[in-house]
Amino acid sequence: MFNTVPKQHPGQQFLQVDSCAKEQAANLACVSFKEHEAAYLAGVEAGLLTKSGQIGVVAALDTPFIHRWIEPFFAGAASVRPEVTGTPLYVGGTNPFSDPARAKSQAQTLTGRCVDIVSAAASGGNQGVFEAVATAGAKGFGVDVNQCAQSPGNIIDNILKHVDVAESAAIKEIAAGKTGGVKVYGLAEGGVGVVALDPGVASSGCTVADNPEVLAKVKQVRDDIVAGKITVADPLQG
Repeated sequence: MFNTVPKQHPGQQFLQVDSCAKEQAANLACVSFKEHEAAYLAGVEAGLLTKSGQIGVVAALDTPFIHRWIEPFFAGAASVRPEVTGTPLYVGGTNPFSDPARAKSQAQTLTGRCVDIVSAAASGGNQGVFEAVATAGAKGFGVDVNQCAQSPGNIIDNILKHVDVAESAAIKEIAAGKTGGVKVYGLAEGGVGVVALDPGVASSGCTVADNPEVLAKVKQVRDDIVAGKITVADPLQG
């Protein structure tokens, strides 16, 4: 659609999220996010909080883009606890982004291997992951928004993507007469993050709020990433 529709309606402004048309029209603005930076912060939390030293991810598909939620998560954990091991499993099948039963089964496989923290990157299947960790006495991570209320007491934090930040900036630029272009939003731009960084973390329902030393470490690592002291590898670029 974005390859043709903006060109057909030159008087209308368009915003494309997470990708960009191969031949970008002048009235098409494109935004993407550094999800890997937020996943790294969640990994730091997991590394500090795991008791078994084994963490995992249940992801929808085994693709370069989705690996942005996997390798950086494991790298963040290893940065604070080098001996931590990480295992990814995938939902797959015909409905990988909305299959809570399959996601739950994969999470159960992980907890059965003594994995005590599982990050959910299975979109509509995340609830299945939360059910599995709750039953096993493990902990989980949500994605994109705060999902802690979906399984109270069982979710440490969430890998957040602030699409609203990009939308607001795009609208302001369009109103100012600036159209088109490509923007990338990471920690420095406030486009990604974790609940641990939010002012309202105490009332978030996320268990990370009960660990002040973890909150402090996450803020320090965020600042180091923004300052360029830590570089988080992007699996999509690899």
